[in-house]
Amino acid sequence: MIQAGSVIGGRFEIQSLAGSGGMGSVYRAIDRVSGQAVALKLLAQRSPHGARFRREAEVLASLQHPCIVRYFGHGDGSDGEPAYIAMEWVEGVSLRERLLAGRLDVSESVALARRVAEALGAAHLQGIVHRDVKPENLLLVSGRHDQVKVLDFGVALAPSPRARMTRTGTPLGTIGYMAPEQVRGEIDVDARADVFALGAVLFECLTGESPFHADQPLAVLAKIVLEDAPRVRTLRSDVPKELELLLARTLARERGERPRDGNELCALLGGFDETAVVPVATPSLRPPALTGDERALLCAVVGDSGDLAADRTLVLEELEAQNRQRARLAEELGGRFEPLGARSFVATFSGRGEPSGIAVRAGRAALALQREAPDIALVVVAGQSSDREHLPVARAVDRAVALLGSGRETGILLDETLAGLLSSRFVVHDSPRGPTLGAERDAPRSHRMLLGRATPCLGRQRELEALRATWEECRSEPIARVVLLTGPGGIGKSRIRQELSADLGDSEVWLGRGDLLRAGTPFALLADALQNAFELARPTPEQSRAALAAKVARWVPPAERDRVTEFLAELSGLPLPEEHSRELRAARQDPILMGDQIRRAFEALVFHAARTRPLVLILDDLHWGDLPSVKLVDAALRRATELPFLVLGVGRPEVSSALPNLWAERDVQEVRVGPLSRKAAHELARLALPEVGDAELGSLVERAAGNPLYLEELVRAHADGRAAAPGSVLAMVRARLDAVEPEGRRLLRAASVFGMRFWRGALEALVADLGAPRISTWLSMLSERELLVPALETRFAGEPEYAFSHDLLREAAHATLTDEDRTLGHRLAAAWLEQHGERDARLVAEHHEQGGSATSAVPWWQRAAVAALDANDFSKALSFVTRGKSAGASGPLLGALLLTESEALRWGGELEAALSALEAGLALLPSGTPRWCHGVAEQALLLQRLGRGDALPSLGRSLLGRSVRDAPSDALAYALVRTALFCLLSGHGALAEELASAAAHAERAGVDVEPGTRAQSRVFRALAALYRGDFSTYLREELAARQHFEEAGDARRALNESGSIGFAQMELGSYHEAEATLKEALERAEQLGLEHVKAASWHNLGLVYARLGRFDEAKSTEERSLAVFRAQSDRRLEGAALTYLAEIALLAGDFAEAERVAREALELVSRVAPPIEPLAQGILAAARLALGDRVEALAHAEAAMRRVTAGAIEAGEALIRLVHADALEAGGRQAEAAAARAEAKRELLERAGRIEDPAARQRFLENVPEHARTLARC
Repeated sequence: MIQAGSVIGGRFEIQSLAGSGGMGSVYRAIDRVSGQAVALKLLAQRSPHGARFRREAEVLASLQHPCIVRYFGHGDGSDGEPAYIAMEWVEGVSLRERLLAGRLDVSESVALARRVAEALGAAHLQGIVHRDVKPENLLLVSGRHDQVKVLDFGVALAPSPRARMTRTGTPLGTIGYMAPEQVRGEIDVDARADVFALGAVLFECLTGESPFHADQPLAVLAKIVLEDAPRVRTLRSDVPKELELLLARTLARERGERPRDGNELCALLGGFDETAVVPVATPSLRPPALTGDERALLCAVVGDSGDLAADRTLVLEELEAQNRQRARLAEELGGRFEPLGARSFVATFSGRGEPSGIAVRAGRAALALQREAPDIALVVVAGQSSDREHLPVARAVDRAVALLGSGRETGILLDETLAGLLSSRFVVHDSPRGPTLGAERDAPRSHRMLLGRATPCLGRQRELEALRATWEECRSEPIARVVLLTGPGGIGKSRIRQELSADLGDSEVWLGRGDLLRAGTPFALLADALQNAFELARPTPEQSRAALAAKVARWVPPAERDRVTEFLAELSGLPLPEEHSRELRAARQDPILMGDQIRRAFEALVFHAARTRPLVLILDDLHWGDLPSVKLVDAALRRATELPFLVLGVGRPEVSSALPNLWAERDVQEVRVGPLSRKAAHELARLALPEVGDAELGSLVERAAGNPLYLEELVRAHADGRAAAPGSVLAMVRARLDAVEPEGRRLLRAASVFGMRFWRGALEALVADLGAPRISTWLSMLSERELLVPALETRFAGEPEYAFSHDLLREAAHATLTDEDRTLGHRLAAAWLEQHGERDARLVAEHHEQGGSATSAVPWWQRAAVAALDANDFSKALSFVTRGKSAGASGPLLGALLLTESEALRWGGELEAALSALEAGLALLPSGTPRWCHGVAEQALLLQRLGRGDALPSLGRSLLGRSVRDAPSDALAYALVRTALFCLLSGHGALAEELASAAAHAERAGVDVEPGTRAQSRVFRALAALYRGDFSTYLREELAARQHFEEAGDARRALNESGSIGFAQMELGSYHEAEATLKEALERAEQLGLEHVKAASWHNLGLVYARLGRFDEAKSTEERSLAVFRAQSDRRLEGAALTYLAEIALLAGDFAEAERVAREALELVSRVAPPIEPLAQGILAAARLALGDRVEALAHAEAAMRRVTAGAIEAGEALIRLVHADALEAGGRQAEAAAARAEAKRELLERAGRIEDPAARQRFLENVPEHARTLARC
């Protein structure tokens, strides 16, 4: 380190060290001649960069420009001092440092580029090329964009021959800013290389991104050489169109298209100033359409010397002769060779036709290049090219370098696709790094329509006999059965299904098909089955609904027809007007209710249809089905157990993971379709190729490996004269597509956007320029070629429907879409489906997202989530909510998503998470709207169930305030009465009455209150009566509530009320009647899959059994309910179940157990369910008294009595009064005990007096043990 005060060159006095690097150090110094500060660059001793250092000094000495750092002097070190260059000292930051803070304005970017271009132009006039223009070498004086200095001419190309690089020479540029001719190692680099580099800098100033970004440095070079830079307006729309065009010129891969030097570029940039605006584009009158561009197979041979990984500044060597030889080797095999830097390269092979042919050419080239460059690591990878993108090689190079990893062993590494395509023609070795390429082999390894001939179903007798036997059992017993036919794609499942269908005679057959793009959409599978079976594709929705009604009328009795038709219309995407019925209106306001109604309708349809004649439901491509459809079928199977009903599911093996536990309780018979036997495969091939010899047919059969689709494709390839190689079936199918004319392939690509099935009108939307007549002609031609199959039915009236003959054909066509066409296609598909009334919300949302419009997808994700909730598919509902959030949902739409998420979480038993989502959603919804009111009602329920009743008063008072300010409405009344109910359950009786009164005001004000809201009011009145001990009124109100729920079509809540009715019957002493009511509710809940209602039924049945003396049954039943309540985090009912378990133990005489459980119950209900607490205390008092502890027994009895006197007790008043009297007597307080018994008798008779029916009154007094004991002892 040079000390401060030292003088260099007799002129420059060192002040301080400013920085150091590989070449040397930079000091701040003072020029003793001018007195100015200078930057003194000193070359390190024994530095290998002496030539570069001298070149920079010579170039700077010859340049004078305000935007080039000024030269003061230099020394060559011959006098014993260090070699140095003295330049002006500039305070500022590099452009790289400035860009770290963000991109520049358009005007700032243009001003900076003009000044740099002017500076470079001055150098270019003298024949000097900078060759390393980049943000690091542009200094912004005082941080200002309009005062820039160009630095570092160390790799500049000077006009002097001796200044040119030598073979061992100097760096030639920096990755990302080098022109293609620099990357290729060309010697005759001129000013246009600097123009290119400045274009890259300007692009980065405008967008904040490099125009040639890739993961690997070698891939960046491949992009520069082989791909056009992206248009800047795709990343920044406020850039003027003219500036975009100029920038595209500066970044042209061909140097002849660029401005000739910095001066020309500076002049062109002068046309843009700070007032430049974005011109308004004239909208095209021509509708957007998919282009003729398509992707094709690309094989890339990448040679990586490893130099770039070590140093991002390249060294130019004289490799032209070697590169010419390598290029010749690649071009002889139909490839294109490009050197990348000093010694790395990429050779690409692409085209249409047989994929194996392209792969073989790449493999041969790799072997030849290995012989030419044995010390360079080689990788061969598969990718795709397109017409527009020329050769998107960068992605392939990225993958190649990633496959190499950190090692650079020699040899030829293959990716999996190439290994499969080459294994029949080359030796492919396994290695720890992956497959590697060896030498080429001497020779290669050796009713459907096929080549215009109808083919029989061969080799499938075993599978068909199993299906026929099951069907015969269904008919003869009769009995419902389920068969699952599984096998991999192309194995022949659909052909077996078709053969079976031909044997079904006059049976009723419904066929539903899964679809890739609709996989998981609620009810999509069954909707398709009904569409097909009932011929619902009519010109108008009214006609379609009429067709549905007519079919329903064939089987369903008159009393159920309207309801079944209404909800099957919902399932089929043919919704009736909301005013059609109250049941329909109520269901649309409650997703869970809608799901229940659809289930009831489908059950009824299947039941009555199967009673009329044998019914077969075939669900094809079940691996693309949906859980709600599967659940509906399960429910139908349960109801039609003893009817001739066969369900045949057809799917790939992954159906078990897509739909886990598929019909696990239905004794599913699985028939697995294995490979076709060699004999059958040979016979099939012989039918298609009658003139081919046995040896050739045997080779085709061997390659097909028992897969009929593979065999068909091999047969077609053989007939076309193509040597089809084994490997990727998709590649073989794509080869078949390549035989179609370009216009036909374009149509297939457009069709693939929609999935397996599409419509003629949909294609007109995507390729409008072809015109309807041309599209129709192509559809006929493609059907004749067995690529497409016309459908017998259509989902959209008036729109002919077609399907790909196999999903692999669709997948192959879709893979050839360019990124731009894929995005445009999905956007146009979304618009077409919306216009034609598509009700599959998930499908439309997916198209919007894949079409690049995530925000447009948000409302559709919300609809999809609600539909999944309708179908009780809570996990799917949550996944759709997540998709909506990820798509950028905000404001009320996000609020709606969060409310749907909350409800799905609640039904899934995740109450804490449900409350968090709900509260977040409510904060985003406008107060007072119906959705907000529904959310508040849900909030009250969750707070009560989570044992947070102390939060309910604040919520209730807020609602009361709104009821005063806002106009009465059904939604507000619903929120008020539901909150009242949960306030009452949590011990806030006075507030509950206020809320219920406010809710009743809506009805008095003339608001059309829905039956569901009326039902909730009745439930509240029932609970209030219960807390007064008025069981007769409680029963009456519960019966009325159930009737209102039934009027609303809310089977779920009506069933819930049946459980409450059973409880009332139990409390009134009608135990056998209560048992029948609760068992009926339990059976129906089982059918509907309602775990909470099942648990509530078990809860009350447990105590009924105990009252009937069936104690073991009572305990096990109550424990089942307790387990469910705990799993659902329902703390209130968990406490209630514990209290009942304690009472059961007390009735059974197990006093120690009664005490233990009563203490556990008391600890919980005292916090979460105050109205239940007195009963738990009474049971604990009775148990302690029976165990001889009179003191504690009396303490608990008196505590319970204080709550009885205060009111708001849910149950157990007679037991509490009786044990209180017994405890007083045991404590020697005879007079108080007698008075307590007299009061108990009076209260009991008063309650009995409210029961009008004498027989019911007698049961109340005699059958309830506490009541009978009260009368007997008083």
